Amino acid sequence: MKNLIFIFFALFSITLMAQEAAEEAPKDVILQTVILEPELESLPQLMENLAAHNKKYHPEGTPYQATVFQIATGPNIGKMVWMMGPLTWADLDNRPSGDGHDEDWVTNVVSLLEDVDHGEYWKLDVESSKNPGAEQYKMYYIRYHEFDRTNGYRGNDAFDKIAETMKAIDDAKHWAVYDNQFRQGVKTGRHMATVSGMNSWAEMEDNWKFRAKFKELHGNGAWDNFLRDMDAAITNSWDEIWVYNAKLSGREE
Repeated sequence: MKNLIFIFFALFSITLMAQEAAEEAPKDVILQTVILEPELESLPQLMENLAAHNKKYHPEGTPYQATVFQIATGPNIGKMVWMMGPLTWADLDNRPSGDGHDEDWVTNVVSLLEDVDHGEYWKLDVESSKNPGAEQYKMYYIRYHEFDRTNGYRGNDAFDKIAETMKAIDDAKHWAVYDNQFRQGVKTGRHMATVSGMNSWAEMEDNWKFRAKFKELHGNGAWDNFLRDMDAAITNSWDEIWVYNAKLSGREE
């Protein structure tokens, strides 16, 4: 009997410890993004409706806050990125839907769009990122990466070294890594994205001297190995500049 009592309390203690560990474990930080392509003839009305929708249903300071960016470079120029978050997976179970939300979104926003594309959920890689919760920047430099199905694993060590290097560069104030949470297939790609915050185009002239810092941290010989790993792991990559629009985000009167 004493052995049974001891086993019971031992199991009970283990269960409590597991529950406490689960409660204390950091939750995933998620961003939902959707690309909106406006109908040009309806653009003024769309902008008014989108700002009103975000202000009413996705206010700042909540997990469901909306942030709108205008894509300024690349093949998606002229389109918008509607973003919700940062939030957790559990937050999505209570996302706005009732109280006229869905009707307003469909009637006053979607009806004025040419297309809605790339509905995606991105998880922040906290350990690899530098100041991921930094201030709201005016612009963001986005770099998308697609990984090779066979050699993609070779990018793990390469990106670890990139993260270590970026954290050591004083002029790099903000650099975040996001992983796409659902399979994109061969055609869609967009497996991972890195994000740098900027407040002006002039910052494009800044020279972070990445290669010099990389060699300082990892040795001269590591650079060539790094390039080989990146070449094997990455099948495609491209950049976009996103410009933050406070009014469309519902944060200006």
